Amino acid sequence: MLTLTAIEVIPLCASYIYGETRAEGAFGAAIFFSLLIGGSLFLGFRTNSQIRTPALTIGLPILGSISIAFVVGLPLFFVFPERGLFAAFYEGVSMLTTNGASAYVGSVEGYRSIILWQALTAWLGGFVAIAYTLSILTALNSGGMQLHRSSLPYGESDAGYPRLVSIFKTLSNLYVFMTVLCCLLLLMGGTQMFDAIIISLITLSTSGLTSYNAGIIEGHFPQIVVIVFLIISMMNWDFLYSRMRNSEFTLIDHFEFKSIGFILLASSVILFFYFDGMFIQDVLRSIFISVSALSTTGLMLDETVFRESHNLTISILMIVLAGIGGAAASTTGGLKQIRLGILLTLANAELKRLAHPNSIRVFKYNNESIQLRDMEAVWLAIGGFVLTLAFGCLVLAIFGVEFKHSVALAFSALTLSGPVVFMIDPSFYGFSGLQDTDYAILSVLMLVGRIEVSVIFALLAKAFWRS
Repeated sequence: MLTLTAIEVIPLCASYIYGETRAEGAFGAAIFFSLLIGGSLFLGFRTNSQIRTPALTIGLPILGSISIAFVVGLPLFFVFPERGLFAAFYEGVSMLTTNGASAYVGSVEGYRSIILWQALTAWLGGFVAIAYTLSILTALNSGGMQLHRSSLPYGESDAGYPRLVSIFKTLSNLYVFMTVLCCLLLLMGGTQMFDAIIISLITLSTSGLTSYNAGIIEGHFPQIVVIVFLIISMMNWDFLYSRMRNSEFTLIDHFEFKSIGFILLASSVILFFYFDGMFIQDVLRSIFISVSALSTTGLMLDETVFRESHNLTISILMIVLAGIGGAAASTTGGLKQIRLGILLTLANAELKRLAHPNSIRVFKYNNESIQLRDMEAVWLAIGGFVLTLAFGCLVLAIFGVEFKHSVALAFSALTLSGPVVFMIDPSFYGFSGLQDTDYAILSVLMLVGRIEVSVIFALLAKAFWRS
């Protein structure tokens, strides 16, 4: 919370520089409430660092996420009080989870400081997602995440919150370096300073941002830069760190790298045949859209790219890409490549078993043995995802959202791919046109998508609370 408050000083200074008086007062009030809420949480949980129970391991991130999301949305609530608290909270959750969908499209475009605040919080949320995966989810074996063997040097911090702090210290320099490098390349390509900063922040966090230029990246060179850094952001950041530290730049020995490359190639070829334009332009367009969807970012080339050549095949392809997502320790949403790899391993083993019924086989993923509990964890994650998606669609439809919009909204919220909804359903009228109930439902789905479905389901088990 203190880190978030410190970062909030940046848009406060920006509002002063740009002469945005209303935003300046909003950020000042938000900083006051941030310190108040952060101080109360610190005092309330200052002795819990020595208490190690599953309930606290899961409960504190959930409570912290809700509190931080509320703080992130406060500046927008103070600037646009007529929109209500639900829209502000939705905004906070969307940025914190790197979903990238904004409830204030059409309102914040004149406030550069607020757009900067949105991008900064999404960028911070992306880094928190990496650290949360490597510390909490792998320790809990959520959805088979335990099979991700990180190569980071943790020292004595082998689990829980000490490991979380160690990851922050280890990967923060790399995360900042990649962001700065992306920004510098964009500046070299002629992008304006403010635009380069925003694009680099939303690219490294794979958040996209519907309130910034409608999520459209203009110019061939900026588009190529975005493609490169989106692919980097889809990879495992702990592997990137270890390889760069040891001057090793080969990643092809990992399934996730191979899988991401194959999926991008296949989807780009499919998209290429649906566009009818110049060859080079269609190639770049196909690659950009494939990378944008698989990274759950949802950045676009122009507003009409899908309205001109959109059909059911395109929608299904976008759903598949966003549903899979990137590597385990990346900033992306979706089910993650590691689960796809485990399912393919099990399917291959089952086919071999049919050919050789009496054979004994050891299931392996990236040279790691797959145990029965890992298989069960993956099936729980996938089953929980489908069940939550169906429930979210149903509830949104009950509260008056058209069914095709409710499917796209629930899916994009659960996979943390907010702007991708326009790729799935180009007729969607926008996030600013939703009701308070819709914002509340989508906020819950986004939190479930980032914290993980299987972790949320664990809260419903009596045995979990007895521990």
